[in-house]
Amino acid sequence: MEYMIGPLRSWYSFRRGVASPSDLSSSSASRGFSCGLLADLDVMCGQLEFAGACRKEGIAGAAGVDLEVSGTRAVFAAGEGGWGQLCTLVTSTLLPERIGTGEAMASTDRLTAIVGTPYAAMELREARGFEGEVLVGVLPEELSGVSPAMAERDIVETGCSPVAVWPVMFTGGEQIRTHRVLRRGYLAIEKRRPLQSDYATEHSIMPDAEAFGRSFLGAERAISGNMALAERLGTLPSTGNRRRKRVPEEEGKLAEIAASRIGTVYQGSAAANHRMEKELAAILENGLAGYFLRFFEIVEYCRERGIAVSARGSAAGSIVAYLLGISIICPIKHDLSFSRFFNVLRSSPPDIDLDIDSSRREQVLDWFLKRSGRSGAAVSQTVAHRSRSAFRVAASGLGIGSSEMDTLTKLLRYRDNGAWRRPEARLALERSLLLRGLPSHLAPHPCGVVWTHDPVDTFVPLHPSAMGCHITHFDKDGVEEMGLLKMDLLGQRGLTAVSMTCSVLGREPMEVFRRGGRILGGAMELLDSGRTIGVVHVESPAMRGLLKEMRIRTMEDVGRALALVRPGAAAGGGRRNYMECLHSGRIQQGCLPELRQVLRENMGVMLYQEDVSRAAEVLLGLDEASSDLLRRQLKKGSIHEEQVISICRRRCMGPRKAAAVWEVLSGYAGYGFCKAHAFTYAAVACGAAALKVESPALYMASVMAAGGGFYPSRVYLEEARRMGVEFSPPGVNTGRWLTCEMEGRIVPGFHHLKGMGAVEYERLEAGRPYRYPSEVLSAGCGMSLCRNMAAAGCFGELGFSPPEALMQLEAGDGGFFPGIPQGTPPLPDYSRETRLAMELGLLGLPLSQNPLELLQPPPGTVPLKDVPVSGTFGMWGRSVTTRRLEGGSGFLMMEDATGVADVFLPSPLFGRAESILVRPEATIIVRGRLERGSRIRGLYVETGPLCLGPLEPEPPEE
Repeated sequence: MEYMIGPLRSWYSFRRGVASPSDLSSSSASRGFSCGLLADLDVMCGQLEFAGACRKEGIAGAAGVDLEVSGTRAVFAAGEGGWGQLCTLVTSTLLPERIGTGEAMASTDRLTAIVGTPYAAMELREARGFEGEVLVGVLPEELSGVSPAMAERDIVETGCSPVAVWPVMFTGGEQIRTHRVLRRGYLAIEKRRPLQSDYATEHSIMPDAEAFGRSFLGAERAISGNMALAERLGTLPSTGNRRRKRVPEEEGKLAEIAASRIGTVYQGSAAANHRMEKELAAILENGLAGYFLRFFEIVEYCRERGIAVSARGSAAGSIVAYLLGISIICPIKHDLSFSRFFNVLRSSPPDIDLDIDSSRREQVLDWFLKRSGRSGAAVSQTVAHRSRSAFRVAASGLGIGSSEMDTLTKLLRYRDNGAWRRPEARLALERSLLLRGLPSHLAPHPCGVVWTHDPVDTFVPLHPSAMGCHITHFDKDGVEEMGLLKMDLLGQRGLTAVSMTCSVLGREPMEVFRRGGRILGGAMELLDSGRTIGVVHVESPAMRGLLKEMRIRTMEDVGRALALVRPGAAAGGGRRNYMECLHSGRIQQGCLPELRQVLRENMGVMLYQEDVSRAAEVLLGLDEASSDLLRRQLKKGSIHEEQVISICRRRCMGPRKAAAVWEVLSGYAGYGFCKAHAFTYAAVACGAAALKVESPALYMASVMAAGGGFYPSRVYLEEARRMGVEFSPPGVNTGRWLTCEMEGRIVPGFHHLKGMGAVEYERLEAGRPYRYPSEVLSAGCGMSLCRNMAAAGCFGELGFSPPEALMQLEAGDGGFFPGIPQGTPPLPDYSRETRLAMELGLLGLPLSQNPLELLQPPPGTVPLKDVPVSGTFGMWGRSVTTRRLEGGSGFLMMEDATGVADVFLPSPLFGRAESILVRPEATIIVRGRLERGSRIRGLYVETGPLCLGPLEPEPPEE
């Protein structure tokens, strides 16, 4: 019989369900059902997965949701053409401020509702205004305690239509235990007393079709209703690249903006005009004018407010994007491919990713979503239970207290700890394994938003979020599968540093980036020497080492370094080949003659994905779009050697030449880096390097205020010190929350000070200006915090040394004379060791000097800036960062007062170094030798003298 099974609850019925949509689909098919109705509680996150799985199984997958509308709970299912109505109804229930429930109910004629009682059916139809068919569910006797025949008779007597339903939550009995652990844990977290109805039982296990039919004997109308509903319900709308709407007004505006700027930018260049017209034709034909205009509006909003912004990725290959200000590099000058960004032969649409100053990304996002109204929404991501959250849920269900739970959570990596001998702890750990991987909740995606001409909630349902924005029920892959264009707005802390620097200098970040194509002398020297700590995109140890090894003269050289540093370039041999050619000055030997001109700038080596496409154009005679498509096929392995050889034969190539062509194309297609992406990052890096050279104190303070990048704040402070910058503690009247530059000095932000939180800083700021330390105490800051401020030197701008400030705090307001009590002998200031220890203990930053300067360098060691180019040598310093590799080897980045060094330590030396560096104040001695480039290979390690440790003030004696 053609029965429908449902409603089905998957693990997207958060905090209840435990079965995946695919599992429910395959079980429905294997147990003889022709249709499954997935109806999770309040969400539709699993519909795409369920529909796809049902298609593979050869059964119908109906879309539904279990929803409470104005006090009436029902399962709503979409009939043919009802998907949009269902999405809007769900959105109106969860987000009534976006669309009213009454408005959504007025367009429900293509939906079917299944309710629990005839009264609920009447309420839904008459009081709520539901326009579709309303059915009353008949349950099997095992679930309701009433025979289906009797239930059907009562329903029919009220004039309602019955339908046989069997709510399913499990596909097997083993899932019941997982469900009970999950429910028990969350009921404890919600502080609710468990009821029998809070748990599903074995009756929620999916039956087979035969058992389903037997359970409804005597309820023929309910069974007939079930079979009719199975035929009537619609499946998910066809996904994929739907035809986008063309809007003449938007097309005209886009063409007008591009045409108005091309004359100024390209001075009437015929080639530029031709490329612009060609791109515009493709953009308009595919209904993408609005997509480009939305990015243009975002960029203009950012530009007007001094917010650094730049497109990343292949979008820089579009001249239209360049003219709109979305991209920062010229695609003609740098020979970038439009087809790499938007290939008309591919079914997938283009994708623009926009990097934005991370400190103001939320501001931009809020503005865009409010401006878009119902046409815009943020994309979601499904947060799954990982080891810690799973353990907390399981432990809560066992009644383990929060304090013990915190301790055990920290010990999850240490299973041999004695704490796990306690039976409750062992049981919680065992049960937590059942929960790992189960979806927990929806959260906003870090960067994705969607925009459409029509309301987004007619394509996908929307959900509230803790951040306040409305998010889709589908993740980034889901919204693209539905044919929606995703816009990625990514927060980038490196751009925050640029924004902050430019705001003080009165410059536009866009101009700084576009000038990055011309590297000035100081910036070129900085990049060529690898002194790029704090320079966005090029500050990692691997990148700094590669810059030293290369000869950096142009922005293009930086782009090549960014391509070569990728793991694929090393694994595929591209890095080795390029460096050998660079140092020998010869084109790569294996380069085919036809490619010498194409790859001349790269020494005959394919560095970029576009190089593979260009090679296919030259060797196989393909056009730009076809060659890019071939590159993608080669990368995915969907085109084989025989097919490429066949193309070569048609071009009259011999077997040997055809084999060489295949070897070249297939050998590089898998690891090449996008040239447009590399050059965009290079332009940003060159612009940031210029700012670092021009205004070192301001730029490095901005890097610290932005939260840094690859390293902790102390590393950036020491880099600034090596550039001649000095530091001051945050002043009680002038210090800010974030690090800043004042009169050429870097002043750490008050957020570094121990005990200072946002609330305490607001109190401090509200009470300004201060004359005496005791006034800060009166402003509501606690004595402990005031002592920390005193010992850190924050009252220095008032004329109080740290000991004097501490004394004045103890003396109190002093009446008319609140200074230091009369008769107090002069107080000696801290020694330099004590001052430095206080800075480390209270700010975590050594402002007065590098702690290593207090120690005598061990015999036989050289300063890191003077590492010799040959022979073996000794080095000494503190660890900045380490990275362990497989097999026990690893990298150590160390620094002293003169510079930094990156050291490779083979096994077991790296393990020895890790044990030495366990103590925070430890230093290490390394003997090594310089290998090709700037990488040092360690040969021996030993413990160095201990650095000065942190110190905190104690209350003065009475």
